[in-house]
Formats: sequence, C-alpha cells, structure tokens
Amino acid sequence: EDSKESANDSTLEDTYDGRYDEFQLKQQSPTAGGDADPLSSVDLVELKPAAKNSDKLLVSKLKVGGEEQRDSASTSSGRPLRDRRSLCGVLDNSFFKNWLFLLMLLSTVHGALMMYSLAYIPTLAASQGLDKNSGTRLLTIAGGVNLVGMPLQGIILDTNRILPSQYIALAQIAVGTVCHLIRYLTSFPALVVIAVAQGLLGGSRISLIPVVAVEFVDVHSAGKVVGFNALVGTISLAMHHPFLGFITDRTGSFNASFHYVGAGLYLSSFLFLLSPMVRRKQVARPGNMDISL
Repeated sequence: EDSKESANDSTLEDTYDGRYDEFQLKQQSPTAGGDADPLSSVDLVELKPAAKNSDKLLVSKLKVGGEEQRDSASTSSGRPLRDRRSLCGVLDNSFFKNWLFLLMLLSTVHGALMMYSLAYIPTLAASQGLDKNSGTRLLTIAGGVNLVGMPLQGIILDTNRILPSQYIALAQIAVGTVCHLIRYLTSFPALVVIAVAQGLLGGSRISLIPVVAVEFVDVHSAGKVVGFNALVGTISLAMHHPFLGFITDRTGSFNASFHYVGAGLYLSSFLFLLSPMVRRKQVARPGNMDISL
C-alpha cells in the first residue's frame, strides 16, 4: 500500500513538474469494485472555484490514463494552487477578475490623498500669515484628537451597523468637505477645524484598509490585496504631490489644490459606496470570482 502511494506521488510530481505546492488529489468516483482508480498519468487541464467564499478549487477537467474526466477531483490544501515558475503565480493575477478588488484600487487613486491637508497644515498656516508655532500647535491638536478618534472608530464599527468601507466613505466625505471650505479657513481657530477633522477621521482609511480587504475578498487573500493597494497608493502620492505643488505655485495659494483633494475624496467615497451593487453584479455573473483568490 505504501509503495502504491509512493508511486502515485511520484507520478503526480512528474506530471506537474513541481509547479504546484500542497496539491492533494481526491478521487470522487470509485470504480465498480469500490476502490479508487489509480492516480497514474494525471494531466491537470482546467480549474474552477469549488463554491462561493471557498478556499478550494475543483479540477473541472483532467485526463486520467489518457481519458478526459470532468469534475472528478479537487484540491484539499488550505491555500489555492500557485505556479512557482511564473511571476503571475506569485502575484496571483486572478485578483484582477474580482470587481470589488478593482473598485478598491480605483478608490485608492484619490483616496490616498486623505492625509494631504494634515501633511501641509504647517505650510498652510504660514501661508495664512500665522506664526511658526501655529503649525506645531495644529499638529499637536490633530494628534490629540486622533487618540480619541481611533477608539471611537472601533466602537462604531463593533456595532456592525456600518461596513468598514462605508465608514471610510463617510469619513472621506467629511474631510473632503472641510477641504472645500479652505478659502474661509484663514485664522488659527478656523484652521483648528482642519486639525480636528484630520485627527478624528483622517486616519480611518489607512487603519481600515486591511479590514476592507477582508470585506471585499477574504481573510486568506487580505495580505496580497493590501500589498496591491499600497502599491497603487504609493504611485498615486508620488504623482499627486508634485502635481498639487505645481498648482499651488502657479495659483499662489492652496485653494485650488484643496478643492482638487476634496473632489478626489468625493470620487473615492462614491466608488466605495458602490460596493454593495458591484458585489451583487459580481455574484450574479456567470463564473463569478467572488471567492478566495
């Protein structure tokens, strides 16, 4: 019996040429005698999702002994199959078939600007004619409010009355609205409004993105989703900061830049608020990929 299992393992290893790890083949249809057919000369042809939100993949088409079989085997490893020999196997490009994942990346393009006003609040204070210490005090206020904002955020989300993506969307709308009021915030007490908004809500996106990744995909794939999202956010910031600096230099004030940031946060929020509809559309489409990717 041991030698038969060893022979089968060897056959699988030769067949797959070491490309897939943690692969276990389960025979689902026994022979007339009641015993499983020998797993020899197995050629994997096609994979399909086992079920919605499942970690398993079914082998929907394979060849056993030269004869094509369908829906006759499944993987039982804890992770999806990965191709070690290709870059796509490492990056798992199947993510790009998930509409919610793409929605998240599109939202990040402008959502990455959530902390823009906090980063430039000392410069903004100086441009409004305030003394150098005013910028320091504003940052201190933002940090102090953040000590209250983060626990409050957790308490609100623990009620399960609002999804993490919806909370981020509402926070971005609030911060975006404050950005649009920039032309009226010309004194220290007025700039405190920006500091409080940033301290209370500005950190919500960066702290909740891992939770949104679980909401949009699943817990097993959250790490890869967060990695892709961080890449898009970094590229966005690298392009936006010079662009917004150019606008500020040409116009002589932060007004146009803050209006752009506010509009971008509105757009990012709108995309997040579309997620329930996108999820329904994705589940309804044939061959949906609303599963562990």
